[in-house]
Amino acid sequence: MAWPHQQSGAFRMHIILVAMSLLVFAVPAWSDGVQPVNRANALLKSPGTSFNQGPEILAYLTQNAPALAHILKFHWHLLLTSMILVMVGMVVAIAYTTRLNRQLQVAQRQREKEISERCRAEESLRQNESALRALHAITTARDLDFDAKVRALLLMGCERLGLPVGLLSHVEGDRYEVVQAVTPDNSIVRGQTFELGQTYCDEMLRTDATICFEHAALSEWRTHPAYQFCQLEAHIGVRIEVGGQVYGTLNFMSPEPRKLRFTETDRGMLKLMAQWVGNEIERRDTEDEMRKLSAALEGTADAITITDLDGRVEYVNPAFEQVTGYTRDEVHGKTLSLLRSDRHDREFYADLWQTILQGRVFRALFINRRKDGALAHEEKTITPLMGANGAITHFVSTSRDVTALYQAKERLRQHQAEAAHSARVSAMGEMPSALAHELSQPLAAIAGYAQGCLRRLHAGTTDARDLKEALENIDLYARQSGEIVGRLRRFLRKSEPRRRPADINQIVREAAELANVEAQWRGVRLTLELTSDLPPVSVDAIQIEQVVVNLVHNAVEAIDAASPAERWVKVQTACGTDGKVDIIVHDSGPGLPAHVLDRLFDPFFTTKPNGMGLGLSISRSIVEAHDGVLQALPDPAGGAVFRFSLSPARSLTEA
Repeated sequence: MAWPHQQSGAFRMHIILVAMSLLVFAVPAWSDGVQPVNRANALLKSPGTSFNQGPEILAYLTQNAPALAHILKFHWHLLLTSMILVMVGMVVAIAYTTRLNRQLQVAQRQREKEISERCRAEESLRQNESALRALHAITTARDLDFDAKVRALLLMGCERLGLPVGLLSHVEGDRYEVVQAVTPDNSIVRGQTFELGQTYCDEMLRTDATICFEHAALSEWRTHPAYQFCQLEAHIGVRIEVGGQVYGTLNFMSPEPRKLRFTETDRGMLKLMAQWVGNEIERRDTEDEMRKLSAALEGTADAITITDLDGRVEYVNPAFEQVTGYTRDEVHGKTLSLLRSDRHDREFYADLWQTILQGRVFRALFINRRKDGALAHEEKTITPLMGANGAITHFVSTSRDVTALYQAKERLRQHQAEAAHSARVSAMGEMPSALAHELSQPLAAIAGYAQGCLRRLHAGTTDARDLKEALENIDLYARQSGEIVGRLRRFLRKSEPRRRPADINQIVREAAELANVEAQWRGVRLTLELTSDLPPVSVDAIQIEQVVVNLVHNAVEAIDAASPAERWVKVQTACGTDGKVDIIVHDSGPGLPAHVLDRLFDPFFTTKPNGMGLGLSISRSIVEAHDGVLQALPDPAGGAVFRFSLSPARSLTEA
């Protein structure tokens, strides 16, 4: 079958030859009446004329030779022209045929090239398919662990690439460590390290492209330090990324040159292998971290709870079961409201939800009820967990059981209350003369007025107005005596410590009334300088009153023992730093020696001849139990200064 351009060329040549033939045989028609030639010419032009009629025509022309001679004689120039045209046509036909043959040869070679490229593409596709199948079979093998899969990948790569050495490495700084190796003679083993400059990997770490060459000695790689060190001629490798960070490299090498050039299939297969290794290392590291986290959650002593946005439990650890008494199955899918006791009000839980729904952390002391009905004190932290889009997905609660600590603090507080009560009794016992004097005056007045009334009644000289005045005075002094006894009873009463918002100035006034009995007895002037508009403090009023009485009592005793020219004690209240309230007791006594300041608040340390050394120690314990600080400060002008601070009621959590 001829090509289309060949068919059109042959048609054109046929037209040219017919035209030249007509020209040649038309010449005789121009001669003068040469009929034989015309007949012969007509015979040639007839449709039935074929090559087997040639002899007949030749014989016919021979018989008419004179006519031919006439034609040659008179029309030779036309005949010559026809012959030249025929020869030119033959040359053109030969040239055109040659051109057609060349085009046909080029087309044939192009077709063979296309067929060859198609065959190579099909072969590459088959190789890709085979490599992908092998890679998939290795990476999905359930009976192989990570190390076994990596070794299988290296063996497959060595076989398919025709390179005997396969390495998986981990690079840190300038340190190249072999993670897995396949070599013919085991010359490179796992854990072996090299300097990064002794390998080709320093170049691979700078790019994500595949670095490959077939014959290093004939390329620019012959000057690389790695070639000078290990003399590896053929190499193909790519870097491995784990979590977006460079982990190491995957390399295949040979000490002999590679005859075939590396193909895109080779590069693509190597990148797929490196990508799988990187993903597998990242997955393995993630699983390790998850196992560690799970072990930590399961083994921690703190109770861990994970809930959804509605507070329904999705996970609890064993510590939660131990603290609450509920099993994991009993609380799964339920809310933690089953742990609530009656110790927190609605505002507490409303503040909790408002805080965590705003993405903030909530911390508080929870008093929950265990499954057996007992109360459990827990220091709890609730943290919102954010998803990838920044929205809250879960809540994590971490709580520590402090029930034992709370109970120990309660016992300590009771002991401190008992010690404080003993100290109050002891303080009152140290000033019996002053108390007796304070009570004797109103009692003597009462007795005097009563005796006068009795005498007048016996004498019969009673006057209603005199009796009324005497009875009113008896009532006045009786109430004064009752107030003194009442203050003593309140001060000495043994009661459970309870902290309530209170006016610090009122507490100081009541303490001063008790302490002033001794101060007046010893000739010491007690004054108060109280700042108005102080915030209320959350305290046990009796205990703070005890601290003030103890400090004033110590100041009065120090002044009485030293007998200074000025005998005064001043109690002040003021606004301190950080919004706290300061109570200051300042005296005109001898002051505090420097060597006793460090030991002044130690139990059983005293500077008094008959002192027990418990007053200041107990006072400091009371102040610290109220989240305050008691300090002793020397006054350069003379005397001693004791200061303690209390926090406002609004910043304290009521027990």
